[in-house]
Amino acid sequence: MLKHLLAVLAIAGALISPASSLEPTSAVFVSYPITKKISVMGSGVHIGGGVYLSAVHVVEKSKGEVTFTDELGRPSKGTVAWVAPRYDIAMLLGRADRPASELACRPAKLEEPVTIQGNPLDMRFIRTHGTIAGDSPKEGKGPRWPESYIIDATSAPGNSGGPVYDVYGKVIGILVGGYSGFPFAIAVPSATVCNLLGRPIVDPQ
Repeated sequence: MLKHLLAVLAIAGALISPASSLEPTSAVFVSYPITKKISVMGSGVHIGGGVYLSAVHVVEKSKGEVTFTDELGRPSKGTVAWVAPRYDIAMLLGRADRPASELACRPAKLEEPVTIQGNPLDMRFIRTHGTIAGDSPKEGKGPRWPESYIIDATSAPGNSGGPVYDVYGKVIGILVGGYSGFPFAIAVPSATVCNLLGRPIVDPQ
């Protein structure tokens, strides 16, 4: 009986263990002040070598300087290196001695399982899960990106610029938007980002 009770308690403890007990990921909290009382906050990801990615609309008011904070709460300075407004992708430079994830230079697959991580609604390093549901519409109302896909996972303001991870922990996209009131997120494919960075695309098929 005692062994059974201890086993139940152990399982319950595992189910409610805090996110901080997980290994720190490459995701970062991006912030900078625009007035003495107002700051802009969003998400980003370290892809190695001190190179970080985010969304243009997250960093566009930063005057070139931001603060990165990792999952361990360590702040560091970052600078905007270049932006691609048409794709809503920004590259930033910062400390190289932070957790990093490889940028997957391959096409994403329909129904591929993914994990979104970011900082929605002033919360920190929230993970949601879904699959790649299809390409974003190129016509109709609302913002449009020349190359993007829809994920059937919940996102909110503050998630923008954050990573979309594949099942191997590689960055398969950068989140740039969503649909208000619907559990869908929009991401720019990592293959598009690799093209912007001049990296070759590898098609596993």
